[in-house]
Amino acid sequence: SDKIREMKGRPEFKYQAGFFGLGIVATGCIALTAMKGYWTEQAMYNVFALSADIVIYMCYYIITKCILRKEKMKTHVVVTMVASFLTWMVSFIFFFGFKNINTSVSPAESRCLNKACIGGFIDGHDVWHCLSATAIFLTNVMILLMDDDLIDTPTDCDSALIPLL
Repeated sequence: SDKIREMKGRPEFKYQAGFFGLGIVATGCIALTAMKGYWTEQAMYNVFALSADIVIYMCYYIITKCILRKEKMKTHVVVTMVASFLTWMVSFIFFFGFKNINTSVSPAESRCLNKACIGGFIDGHDVWHCLSATAIFLTNVMILLMDDDLIDTPTDCDSALIPLL
């Protein structure tokens, strides 16, 4: 179709196609590991697959914005991005490092796995919930702030838009 030919002429098309392919390969590899029995819990599989897809899309958007479009990110966006990344890393340490849940046993047996952490009533899984909620919030704030510098840019031209996957 004409729309596909027009998109192939844009410089970001190869990056768009590459990241789309990377997303398919990453999701396929995660699915294969699930079929091999590596993921014993559906929740861990979902968290890992969705996190990988989000990271791939964010990398695509940032590369398109900063490298191809040569737009500068404001300092507060970079600070929010770093804070989001660090919060995600710490939350994943709590998610994978403090393995104190088991969904294949009864709730009473799973409760016995809990370890007191802060104040004697919050365990590592609770800390993970708080950290991941903070990381999700910071990621959304970063997404909202990322294009604030384009407020005065006219959007009547299709070439000014970053195409979606």
